[in-house]
Order: sequence, then C-alpha cells, then structure tokens
Amino acid sequence: MLKEWDTVGGNAFLQLNGLADDIRLLCEKVGLGTVLTDLRDERLCLPSWHLLHTAALFERARPGSVVEFLESGEEERPDAIVLVGRARIPLEAKLLTQSEDEERFSRLARLIEDGVTGAYSRLKQPTALYIVLKQSPFDSVPASVISVVNESIAAYRGASVSRRGNLCNVFLEPVEAPPGIVDFRIFYVLSPVPDTENIRVLGRAKKASNQLRSLVSGALSGLLSIGLSDHQDGASVFEHIAGRIRAGRLRAISGVLLVKRRTLLGAPQRVNVDLLEFRPNSSAEQPLGSRVPLRPAGAAGLLTKVEPAIGEIRAYRFGTSTGRVLDPKAAALPLPDIRILMLEDLR
Repeated sequence: MLKEWDTVGGNAFLQLNGLADDIRLLCEKVGLGTVLTDLRDERLCLPSWHLLHTAALFERARPGSVVEFLESGEEERPDAIVLVGRARIPLEAKLLTQSEDEERFSRLARLIEDGVTGAYSRLKQPTALYIVLKQSPFDSVPASVISVVNESIAAYRGASVSRRGNLCNVFLEPVEAPPGIVDFRIFYVLSPVPDTENIRVLGRAKKASNQLRSLVSGALSGLLSIGLSDHQDGASVFEHIAGRIRAGRLRAISGVLLVKRRTLLGAPQRVNVDLLEFRPNSSAEQPLGSRVPLRPAGAAGLLTKVEPAIGEIRAYRFGTSTGRVLDPKAAALPLPDIRILMLEDLR
C-alpha cells in the first residue's frame, strides 16, 4: 500500500479511494479494528485489503450483510460472518500473492536487462524491444539468451527485426516517441505462465475448507473468496475446484467467489473495475438456500466472459520505459500493458 500512497498516478488514486470507500462502508462492524491493524502490516496488507474488499461487496449489495470480523489468534478460523438470506455464513478470503515461479522470473528478467542495457541504450531511434522466453522461467539465465538479444540489437537499423530460437524470440520495432521525450525505449521480458498458477488455488481452497469447519455454530457451509492476479484463468480455476468437488472434497465450501480487481484509466471514465464470478457448490455439506448478494462500487464484469479467448497465453511480464525529458510539462513515459502472448509469439 505504501507504493500506491507514494505514487501520484491515476491508478494509485483510484485504488486508494476504493479502499477508503470500502472501509467507510464497514466502519461500524465488530472486529474491524483488527483487520485495520493487519492492513498496516507490510506482510498482511494485501490479504487484509482483499478481505475488506470482499466484505464490502456483500455490504454494498445488502446493508447489514457483514455481521462481524473474526480474530484468528492462534486458532485457524474464518475471517468473517456474513448474512445470506437469514443464515449466518462463515466467510474466508484468500489472496494469491506472487508465486515462486514469478519471483524467479522477475530475478531472471532483471539479469537479462542488465546484460543488454548497454547495447540497447546506444540505439538512436525510438525503439521497442520484446524478449519472449519460450518456457517457464529458467533456473539461471543462459548466456545464449543475452547473446542473441545483443546480436539482434546490433543488427537493428530502424526497421522491424524478428529473431526466433530454441530458448527465446527477440522482436525489435520502431515506435513513436511521446511528446517531450527523446531517446525513448520500451523494454519487455515475457514468459508463458505455467498451469501451476491455476493449480495454486487448490491449496488455498483446502486450507479454507478446514478454517470454515472450525466454527461450531450450526451454520451452513462457508463461502470462499479468492483474489486472483493476472496470471490465473477464471475458467481453469473453477474447473480445478470442480474436479476436487466431484471427488467428494471441499464439502465445507458452499460457494466460491473469484475476484480480480483492476482500474480503467481511459474513456468513458476513470473507475475501479471488479471482475467477479460466484459459483455455488451443490455438493456442500449444507448447500446455500439463498442467492448471494454482491455489488461493487465501480464497474464490473463477469470474470470468465472477460478472460482472454482460447488460443492466447497468459504472460509473466517485466517491462520498463526510458527516455530523456525535453519538455517536463508534456512528458510522460507510457508502457504497453501486455498481459497475454499470442501463439505466434512463441513459435
């Protein structure tokens, strides 16, 4: 959260205002103080933010839906109690933070950047450089990757360059410099996201199932809210969970809510966006008897309708843009928002 607080961009402004609106909505709830304490903890900040946002989705749809937040202490307990119809239902919120694969990719991408920056910075033309690793992150950066990138940069003369190899593909292309900027460069390292990112959800679901069982209250089976990153595919996540349900597991979970939070900074207006989808579990020990009310503050879409179409591949991404400022009033350093790779990017 400190990153957003220290940033003056529209994205951070929208996110922090969204958080403030969620807290305002929940300010009278029992146990909120504990959640706010966790929000101030660097390690617990993002999971606590996801819990607050999930609770606000319920409270905004039906005032009074959030009964209380629960303090876990040394025991594993759900995060909150919500009302669905007239039933008090335990709620557990889980957030998927950065995986080990993504952390490894980020380290390797920075090593690649260090290995090619010297050659890339000597180019005179405004240029975009895209390096696509063809497999999940390597354990170490092969010298051949840096070598083929530097060879591609040396061969660049202002027209598009495409080099394809066994380990990576390299693309260089001319771009238009933004107003007020010279020596403009875009640099990206991309890699296909492995399906382990989707499978990670099962570990969260198993733990949540145990936590939801911990309340001896006679309530229905509990609800699980999972906060996803750009690296998970909603349809695949639901299919993995459905497979466990068909096998007779996760019966303490009566419904699963998937949440992706994004911001829209363009037309028609700047707004927070929630990609949501809820699916009940009819095989739960005590299935839901009422519809689950959910209402975001900004724009919203059905998660599996907005996800990339079949044939596209989610990408780990590391990107930077650089340039020398001539006109501070007009200057801005844009960076393309690349979330997916096309199949031809990997051929």
